[in-house]
Formats: sequence, C-alpha cells, structure tokens
Amino acid sequence: MIPRTSAALAILLLTGSSRAHAQAQPDPPASPYRAVLRGGVAHASPDPDILSLFAQLDVETVHAPIGAGWDAAMGFQFGRQPLLVMTRTPGATATASHAGGYVMSESMRFARASGFAEMAVVGRLGATRVDAGEPIARNDISDWAFVADARVDLRVYDRGARLAHGIAQPLDPIVDAWLGIRHDQRFHRAGDLSGFDDPTGRFVGGVAVNAIRMPARGVSVSGGFEFERALRGAVPLPSGATVTLTASMELRKLRKTS
Repeated sequence: MIPRTSAALAILLLTGSSRAHAQAQPDPPASPYRAVLRGGVAHASPDPDILSLFAQLDVETVHAPIGAGWDAAMGFQFGRQPLLVMTRTPGATATASHAGGYVMSESMRFARASGFAEMAVVGRLGATRVDAGEPIARNDISDWAFVADARVDLRVYDRGARLAHGIAQPLDPIVDAWLGIRHDQRFHRAGDLSGFDDPTGRFVGGVAVNAIRMPARGVSVSGGFEFERALRGAVPLPSGATVTLTASMELRKLRKTS
C-alpha cells in the first residue's frame, strides 16, 4: 500500500507543479511595432480617370505611456497614391487634377483612450513626388516637395480602446475620423500659381469605416472619404476629394500564418 500511495502522491505533486508552472509562464512579449500593408482603388475628383490604384506601408511603434492617461507612438508611411496637383497645358490657365505620386512621411501620435474611443493629436512631416511626365504647373518646386500637417484623430472600437490597441493583439477601429491643417509646398505661390492666395495652406479631413475585420488573420476591408480645401483667400486653390476602397493586411501576422 505504501508504494502505491507514494506513487499517487508523486503524480499529484508533479501534476500540480506542471499546472503552477504553466500558470506562472509570462505572456508572450509584445511586438515593438505594427506593420500594415494597405492597397486598393480610389476615385478622385477632379480627375479625368475613373479609378486609380494605390498602395501604402504603415509602420507604428508600440504606444508608450507618458502620464495622465496619455501615450505616444511614432509612425512611418510610404506609398503611392493619387495626389491633387495643378496642371497647365500651353495656352491655358492652371487647373486642378489628380496624378499618381509617392508619399513618404514620419509622424508622432499622442493619444488618450476612454471607453471605446481613442482621441489623438498627430503631427506629420514628409515629402511628396508626382510622376514625371505630368503637365504640372511650374512654380519653382523640385521633384520632391515638403509637406507637414497636424490633425485631431478619433478612433472608435467595438471593445475597450486600450485593449483593442494592444500591440500583442492589434485591431483596426470600426470608425476612424480626422480633421486638420496642412502645409503643402507642392503648391508654392510662384510662377503659374502666383495668382492664388495662400495656396500651400490646406484644410484636410476624412473618415474610414472598417466594414470587414478579421483580427486573427490581421486582415480588414474599409471604405473611406478624404477631402482637402483652401484655408482662406479671395482666390483660393481648388478643392479635391477622394473616395477609397482599401484592403489591409498586417505583415507580422501574415508571416506567422505562412
């Protein structure tokens, strides 16, 4: 009886030790960043083309707390998309249109989560380049033009914003809306654009709705609308708007499932 009792006791001790060890295991380390590849189609106005393709890589670092419920994160964006431009053909005045081009920028995001929403102030610095060969209006600007903007961003989730935004299990918001101001050096007031008042100052905004989300696979599909218009002036630079259909894929999750 004693050997059987000892064996049973040893099994119980080993089982309990294994359970305790499993419970004591730390959570997997959080990723230091999130990389998302976005692509889709856009309809821009004014634009002679019906649809344009676009693609963009978004990288965002882990959100670091800075006190009083706020956190900070850095971002990097690089992609190709339709850009509002001013074109001019010989013998005609400058008119607004859209042309394919590249955008490269870095951003700093200061956010505060409350309930299902996250409010943030985002600053961005970067540059844009329009495709060569376009009849761009001449205004003493080189191929790459400086761009900077600041905006207020509101994201709404279907769960607590702090939980939904965890880097270990990130989740795109249901709704993402923003408003801000931009300085776009591509519209520098010179040459063909000298007749416009403050053409580099722009008021920008937009909204995106993620209609389809698959968090386990890091995939989502969204529809969005963006606009920009002149900040002021009796002779303002024309406005522009873009409607987009976007598919997004988180690259780290794609690597894990492959």
